[in-house]
Amino acid sequence: MRPLGGLVLALQGPVAVFGQAQWEVDISDAAAEELVERTLTEPDLRAALGRYLLQSPEAAGQRGPRFLVPALVSAVRVYGEAESWDDDLVARQLVAWSHSIHEPLSVMAHSAAERVLLRRGLLGDVAGFERFAGAWQRAGGAATEVRLLHARWLLALPVASTPDDLSSRLDSLCAEVDQLAARQAGTEAALLRVRTRYLRALLALRGLELSNPLDSQELARWRASVEEQLAAAAQELNALVLRGSARRAHSLRAALALVRLLADLRIRPASELVLTAPLLESAADFMNASLQAEHASLDTVCEASDGAFSVLYDAGPLMDRAADARLEVAAVLCVLAPNEVLGARELRVPADLSERVQALRAVRRAHLLRAARKQMEELERQAAYTVLAVQEREEQSLEADPELRRLLDRLEWRHGDLTEALTSATDDAGLEELRTPAWLTLEAARAAREQGQSELARAVLVALRTELDADPRTRNWLWGIELLAAVESTLGSTLSDVGDARAAQAELLTSVERLAELLTLLETRGDAPRMLQAIQNQQSSVYVALAVNANVKLGAPLEALEWFEKAWQLRKDDTMRVLGACYRARAGLASEARSLLQGVVPSSLVYYNLACAHALLGEADQALEYLRLELSDPRAATGALERRKQWAREDPDLKSLRGDARFQTLVGP
Repeated sequence: MRPLGGLVLALQGPVAVFGQAQWEVDISDAAAEELVERTLTEPDLRAALGRYLLQSPEAAGQRGPRFLVPALVSAVRVYGEAESWDDDLVARQLVAWSHSIHEPLSVMAHSAAERVLLRRGLLGDVAGFERFAGAWQRAGGAATEVRLLHARWLLALPVASTPDDLSSRLDSLCAEVDQLAARQAGTEAALLRVRTRYLRALLALRGLELSNPLDSQELARWRASVEEQLAAAAQELNALVLRGSARRAHSLRAALALVRLLADLRIRPASELVLTAPLLESAADFMNASLQAEHASLDTVCEASDGAFSVLYDAGPLMDRAADARLEVAAVLCVLAPNEVLGARELRVPADLSERVQALRAVRRAHLLRAARKQMEELERQAAYTVLAVQEREEQSLEADPELRRLLDRLEWRHGDLTEALTSATDDAGLEELRTPAWLTLEAARAAREQGQSELARAVLVALRTELDADPRTRNWLWGIELLAAVESTLGSTLSDVGDARAAQAELLTSVERLAELLTLLETRGDAPRMLQAIQNQQSSVYVALAVNANVKLGAPLEALEWFEKAWQLRKDDTMRVLGACYRARAGLASEARSLLQGVVPSSLVYYNLACAHALLGEADQALEYLRLELSDPRAATGALERRKQWAREDPDLKSLRGDARFQTLVGP
């Protein structure tokens, strides 16, 4: 083992040196791949791998795709807000990997660049966004993607001088993409044109949402702009379907249909949500396009990173609408597919629309049948390829290759579900079993809680849990257990917010037990380590919520420490290091606390807890600076900031700052 100026990793594990990150580059490829496998279950190792890739991309590039693909996944997690890495060096290597003949590496390299740009943009890091965008283009990266991401970032800006000024800037970027598309031919050029239409439609929806509801002319202008972009995109999409790109075309059509549904909701004539023909048709178009795109769930569009909710409502000036917009969409969708949107309010179907509702439900059922048959054909192809792979390995039995065994078992299991559903096609319940319900109402509750609307969040969560408890699918499918656990953990955190600490603890403990049940089921099925780690990360988050509730609301620091130690055993990333520093500092172990803080990359994920850690260590200046950063979040709406200020005023970890005038200025009296 040879130190290379940072964290040296060999098969024995990570060793901290100077708080930096590096990998031992002279180990064999097999050893490197073994380390990569361990990153699935060892967060310290995963973070170190990501930092190594960012600091030494050229050296890492000598490894094969089996090393590089998971390394890129790790790198994205630590790069978005970093200032210390060479953008030109990283961009140059990412561009090189994006041209790899190994498709997963090429796709992941593109994805890494997109995530860095979007994350910096959404955090308001204008200089960082422009710096990496310039580096990407200098290295020969696709200019179209940079401009499209820049346009998405503009849409999420918390403040714009005027809607028309924003429109001018976005139009300029989209025009550049259209010019670049004109140099191409065929499907890719058409897809680029549709994407620019989609961004312009999002801009028009943003203008519609921000318009004065009493200014009918302004509302009409923005609504007409939405429709203009959707109509132009529809022509391109119809041509794409004829060219054989149906799946990609329908996926974009679903995203556009969601924009139309949100626009129709914004201009509805009554303040009370009432089902109308335009709302019904938009909802049907959205659901059918999602089925034709072969999405497993409506969440594929609703919670996509480039979807309307993520771009417009989860950041920027529309954050106060994030919960209501989701709840309104859920209520309309529930009319056509109540089993796909659980926990939504029930809308009365007017008599003049009842026949149309039945007709649209029949159309959706036909799409469900078609999607099930397509899935059946695809599964049969996959099973045939898997069996062929087994036969080609004459020297090995199937039992000697557990990966293939797991894959074949999974295919047979899914094939059985599809066969049963198609056999009982006269029974709608069988077809509905093939769909995974959307988390739309849960995400609405989370948005409401973030905005300080605790009572709304609580009401939505209670209704959703009641419906899940009554649905037999909750007990028959893994998604049911996971969704119920997520509802309980969110409800627990919401109850903690409003001071009902004992009820909060009970909900959180129930969530922990449910996640343990889910983990056991996944282990029994032989699922991949990545799946298991995802559930363990959720368990860790719930333990952290228990610790925070015990410390802040119950005033029980020793109990809080016990919960935190359970969380620490499951995950050891930067967030957990900072929390660990808080607990060490609270116990008077200042040296251990400072050791844990070494190497932590300050980011929006840890600003608040960094403030707590430094306050507990008696370092007021640093604590106040991190608190200022937390309360200066350019993405946060007024309600979210007020909730954070209220929490800071009550947090015992910040008690040492309360007499400081700067603290009063930040959080208020």
